[in-house]
Amino acid sequence: ALAPLPEEDTAALLGAAGFEALTVRRLHRLCRGDLRLLRSLVAALVAGQDLVAVPGTGERAWRGPLPVTPAVRDRLAPVLERAAPGEREILERLAFAEPARPPLYDLDLDVLEGLEAAGLITVDDAGTVALTDPLHGPALRAVTGRLRARRLSRAGADRGAALAAEQRLLEGRLAQLDVRPVATPVGDWAVAEGEPVPAGYAAVRARFARLGGAVRDAAAWAREGLRWAPGDAGCAAELALAQAESDESGQGFAEGDAYARYGAVRAGEPARALPAGSVLAQHAEALARRDGEALDRAATALAERGFLLFAAEAHAQAVRVHRDPRAGRRSRTRALALARRCQGARTPALAGLVLGELTARQRQIVALAAAGLSNKEIAERLTLSVRTVGNHLYSAYTRLGTGDRGALPCLLDRSA
Repeated sequence: ALAPLPEEDTAALLGAAGFEALTVRRLHRLCRGDLRLLRSLVAALVAGQDLVAVPGTGERAWRGPLPVTPAVRDRLAPVLERAAPGEREILERLAFAEPARPPLYDLDLDVLEGLEAAGLITVDDAGTVALTDPLHGPALRAVTGRLRARRLSRAGADRGAALAAEQRLLEGRLAQLDVRPVATPVGDWAVAEGEPVPAGYAAVRARFARLGGAVRDAAAWAREGLRWAPGDAGCAAELALAQAESDESGQGFAEGDAYARYGAVRAGEPARALPAGSVLAQHAEALARRDGEALDRAATALAERGFLLFAAEAHAQAVRVHRDPRAGRRSRTRALALARRCQGARTPALAGLVLGELTARQRQIVALAAAGLSNKEIAERLTLSVRTVGNHLYSAYTRLGTGDRGALPCLLDRSA
């Protein structure tokens, strides 16, 4: 039995295979960490030529219906085998009611109770009924005949209004300095199905993702908007900002608002006119005082608001001002853990976070160990004793806050 694959590991696996971020998100959401199902879907997508090249990136994207593989049919079996009167009808209606999933008050209550007891549907406090497994909706739509699908399909006329409502929700959260993930089923469904996505919506999704540290998601949303509206200024700006977060060439922040002024704080400089009492101001004040503990507290507050990249940077700044080496190591560990969740973001504040704490010889040995060389092989290459190599590695582990040789490649990648 295999434990569910975490989203970060799914992203690393599929990212190495050249899948774009929105496709990675979709596959993880459908598979929920099931590696067998993931392998089945990826193989079907590649074999069926369902992946399209994303211009200028070398990545591939999946848009369109779900391939019905044997693994998908296995997961769908509990649905297809429902024989009680009305059960299959309700499950199909729910599948074609996605993505909005409105309350369906005309459904048979006895049938709903049976499906809920079987774990196939969920009912929230507002009475909204939805399929429990995110794979079931796409799978049912894929196996339903064309005429029946046409009868069950919702009219798309209100989808624009639903997208606009999601956009307003995200804009409100941005204004409140809160980028914690929220449910956006309509936009996610539209991009997965290959439906047109308004450029304004795509730009807001890109900004929300970027400020939350999901820089690859941000770039993908910006490109999706440009796909349907080439030359859109908002999406083009967001794409440039997302790319800036990934190559240390600059800070990703928009002009003319609090986030723009906050860019100075991220760069380690004083900033003024930030919203009083906000998490951004808290970070700025701690930086101005060069207070390591206050920077760590600011980082915690930023992370609670969803600003994972900003939180990683605040912890990284704390590393450089802590007087207690143990406190510095704790801040470094936290910074690295948060940065690892930011899809490869590389900003000036994170540069040199690991190797800058080591001596030249330690950096050299750690780099070779991360490349897979044994202590004996390192000793032979550097003309040192095996014991000396071991001592240097022990000292490096102490400074890095880890004793796991397998973690070295990740640490070095973060500091490159």
